[in-house]
Amino acid sequence: MAQSEDEHKVEVYIYDLSKGMATALSMPLLGKQIDGIWHTAIVVFGMEYYFGANGISYCEPAQTIIGQPDTIKNLGTTSISCDVFTDFLYGLSNDQFKPERYNLFDHNCNTFSNEVAQFLTGNKIPSYIIDLPAEVANTPLGSMMKSMSNSIAVQPSGGKTLFSSSSSSSSSPSPQLQYNSLAWNSAPKNTNSNSATFSPVTYPSSEPFPDSDTFSTILNETEKKLLEDIYKCLSSSSSHNIGKAHLKMLASLVTRKSVTNSIIKCGAVSLLQELISKRHIVQELQKDDDHMIASLLLESRILPFEIMVAILKLVTNLCSSEAGLHFLTSTVEHQLDSAKVPLSSSNGSSTTFSYLALTGEAVVNGLLLEQSDINDVAAAAVYNIHQIQMHDDLLIAVSSALTQCLQREEILEKTAFLGLQSLKWFIKLNEGVCALVKMMELNYQSLSQKSSRVKETCEQINNILRQLND
Repeated sequence: MAQSEDEHKVEVYIYDLSKGMATALSMPLLGKQIDGIWHTAIVVFGMEYYFGANGISYCEPAQTIIGQPDTIKNLGTTSISCDVFTDFLYGLSNDQFKPERYNLFDHNCNTFSNEVAQFLTGNKIPSYIIDLPAEVANTPLGSMMKSMSNSIAVQPSGGKTLFSSSSSSSSSPSPQLQYNSLAWNSAPKNTNSNSATFSPVTYPSSEPFPDSDTFSTILNETEKKLLEDIYKCLSSSSSHNIGKAHLKMLASLVTRKSVTNSIIKCGAVSLLQELISKRHIVQELQKDDDHMIASLLLESRILPFEIMVAILKLVTNLCSSEAGLHFLTSTVEHQLDSAKVPLSSSNGSSTTFSYLALTGEAVVNGLLLEQSDINDVAAAAVYNIHQIQMHDDLLIAVSSALTQCLQREEILEKTAFLGLQSLKWFIKLNEGVCALVKMMELNYQSLSQKSSRVKETCEQINNILRQLND
């Protein structure tokens, strides 16, 4: 049957934001098979409409940075006029689809598409799209993500916000005015990403070091002699008198249940941080069968904030040298015997681990905590670690944590720069990361205001995304 002049075709554009990665990675990450991470938009009256963190947006069909839809489903036709439809959208934009109502799991682009589809045609969008958030939320990882969903936003760039949130007018704007005022984001400038040689981040020692008297009340005579050796080493250029016993003593001060003083624990980590700048000490760590650094990383899960920061600085400095990076990113599995290395967080059983898994967990946790100081050190650690090849699941976990961290307005300039630099490298390496960054659209405009180097990196990322999209 021919379509009458008063009827308009209505379609739902379905995009898989993972670009096929969900099929490959959903089972190992979620324990459940899913076929895509779906973003949808309604196409009618020659325009594409969608809902994101900025509210209701529109563009010409398939002109966001996501590219072409994976599927186009015909929902039928509508006899509703463009004027009535615009009034309907205006009402939605001032009520249930305000920008602040956006929630990745409970009120997202697909909620909007389903609402609009039923208004125009009486038909719903496919149920497998509507049901996906609940399926993901019922998995352990999905449950954790849902608890953080208020800080996760999706806003595909390339479109324009349909109605300005600052408008106080009680009448809806003319559809023709809206269409004619469409303004596209200009392409970012070409920049030479190879212009700067990579230089790892290191944290200077926190001299003056804690006075030996600080430790005296909790050390036996043998340990006091070891501490004396350490102070002598730090005041000279030689480290060859320092061995496993010295390092183990410092690590034990952090992991002992009997030591509750944060100043002592931070002081011990600071001394370790300074010692690892000496090549001989890294070699000692590589031969360590008791895995004292692993014990610190495991213990950091429950330690006070300031000690977590100190341990992440230690990780960052270790990863600034080739030997230290190789050590901390090893995928070889080890057993940590809790009888030899007692942990306050241990239940008495042995722990199987790899250094890469522990390092990855530590930096991801550091990025997800809403504390700018620890975010800054975690971003520096990722910046140093990017040199090694990560498995896809860890790469995506780190990239996801980076993206969430970069969405916080209070992050420091250095955090933004190092985080964006790492994200830029990861996008080039992995299609899943590329899809993730497109889905969790960063506020590049806000980030760019932090400094010229942050702005340049934002432009480089946008340029890479557009090139990959082409």
